[in-house]
Amino acid sequence: MTSPALGMLFGLINTTTLHLAKGLQRQGIDTLRWRSQPRSERSPARAAIYVAGVVLNNLTAVWIVLANRFAAPAYATGMFGLGLVMLLLYSHFVLGEPVVPLNYAGALAVVAGTALFAIHAFARGRIDVSAFHAPSVAIFSAVYVAVGAVFVGFALRGGSRILLAVSVGLFAGGMASLDPVLKALGQNAGTEIGRAGIIPAANWGWIPYGLSFVLGTVAFFTVQYAFLRGADASAMVPIHSSAYVLVPVVVQLIALPGYTAGPALVAGMVLIVVGIGLTQAGGTGT
Repeated sequence: MTSPALGMLFGLINTTTLHLAKGLQRQGIDTLRWRSQPRSERSPARAAIYVAGVVLNNLTAVWIVLANRFAAPAYATGMFGLGLVMLLLYSHFVLGEPVVPLNYAGALAVVAGTALFAIHAFARGRIDVSAFHAPSVAIFSAVYVAVGAVFVGFALRGGSRILLAVSVGLFAGGMASLDPVLKALGQNAGTEIGRAGIIPAANWGWIPYGLSFVLGTVAFFTVQYAFLRGADASAMVPIHSSAYVLVPVVVQLIALPGYTAGPALVAGMVLIVVGIGLTQAGGTGT
């Protein structure tokens, strides 16, 4: 069965749990300093909060696999911005972090853009994800990763924090977004139309399916390394998030017959990207 609504629903669950996990990990981050803290300052409650955040963070693959059973990967990744809105509210009301008016403007833009994205999804109706042109996906993925790696290499040698943030944001955000695309390719391998599985039914499907986990892992550690090298978080986070939303749409326009860019999709993507940038304004750290 194919259903844009279910694909977006699991995408919404994914982004909500992922960003809630970030909030919980931030709230309980002192747990990582237990060895250097006096016993009296150690908080079991904060440790439990941190562990809960880690568990939620690692459920991402589950929600993406479930979303891919019902819709093209962009339907799930298109919901990503709503998680940023939720994290913005969590950071302000639970963690007490400052939120400026631009952040709320960004949240509204994300909500409006996501609504337009959903309108486009329902207007397009059901799309045969098993029709993905595997060679096109492979070529796009290889070129994106190779070019991105070259730019990150230049940025690392150049020493500019902003350049490093931009290059890593595009590189890691793109790789993270190719994770659900490659999973979808694998899940639809050897299946009937609208019958995507949890795991590949054909042997060749294990190649993109396995690579999806590799790209997701490399993306995660690339971001951590960039932070260690002093990359500007206020620049890298919105670029990373924007790439995560946009790249699956581009891949589907290239490699998925029947998927086209109407006015609602274009306007929705613009609003989501602008909104993501505004939610980061003012140093909220979201």
